[in-house]
Amino acid sequence: MKIGVTGATGKIGRWLVRELLDRGHTIRAMVRPMRDGFWGNTASAVEELRSWGAELFPADFADDQSLKDFATGIEVLVHNGYHHVDEDHFPVEWTNLNILASIKLYDAFWRSGGRQILFISSGAVYGRGPIYEEQRFGPTTLPIDERTMRAPRGLYAVYKSCIEDATVTFKTVHGLAASTSLRPAGEGVGELLGFRCYDTKGAFADEVRRLLAGEEVTLKLPPQIVCVDGRDLGIGCDLLIRQGLSNPTSIADWYICSNRPISAQRFQEVFREVFGSVKLRVELLPQGRMLGDALLTGMGYQSRGSERTLRDHLHDLAAKLGVPPRG
Repeated sequence: MKIGVTGATGKIGRWLVRELLDRGHTIRAMVRPMRDGFWGNTASAVEELRSWGAELFPADFADDQSLKDFATGIEVLVHNGYHHVDEDHFPVEWTNLNILASIKLYDAFWRSGGRQILFISSGAVYGRGPIYEEQRFGPTTLPIDERTMRAPRGLYAVYKSCIEDATVTFKTVHGLAASTSLRPAGEGVGELLGFRCYDTKGAFADEVRRLLAGEEVTLKLPPQIVCVDGRDLGIGCDLLIRQGLSNPTSIADWYICSNRPISAQRFQEVFREVFGSVKLRVELLPQGRMLGDALLTGMGYQSRGSERTLRDHLHDLAAKLGVPPRG
């Protein structure tokens, strides 16, 4: 399929693109327009996408024509983009650049003959997260699944919840094939580790630098961790595309994207396998019941698993930091 991916230069998006390319799809990757002859802070990600064989397509959520041009000629839209503006201080601008722009993108997509939309949503639609929700409301709220009531807090979560509904609307009103939303959901800091290990400027990378410099670092982790990344989402998107186009009635509106968990002890062991005998200590946090052990609930699909995802992250991070991994 020819797939358009928004947010393609992000920590999730570029690895989602890589997985879909590896699975035989043709990818049109939305990137920020070049300004003054430069790609800006996305330059390294743009070059990665180019080297993998993706079609680079400059577009901007604030430019309606660029959204129309991007949406024309693709069969499947994977909407992962998010315009980073201070949502608390500029709520109107933020809404225009995320919610309204998404509706414009969807409208251009179906009018140009697009067939299926996959929206990368977030576990944020449930509220603050399962650990905190259990503390507030008791264990009856866990485990959560795609049918659990949404309780978005903050404009980011409202955006995700709103565009989930828009995805369903465009499917039912305009006859798109099995369009659906995926909700990445980790436990505790699990999903943060999963998404942020690629970023050499992120908090976790700073902690790795300190460890490699010989400092002792303590990580506060729940007893079990779920790591989810763009490659996991790419696997899920590929599965949903293939099933949805062959049998549109088989795909529900929302799916939880989780992974088989690993223990905090195993996290520590994998970390030392990759980086050697660093002074890493783990302090256990309280934890409720896990979300589940499948990437896509209800589909009988065996995912990569959190250990594989974590190991890949650590190898990628080591390469970006210029450190030869040990295992």
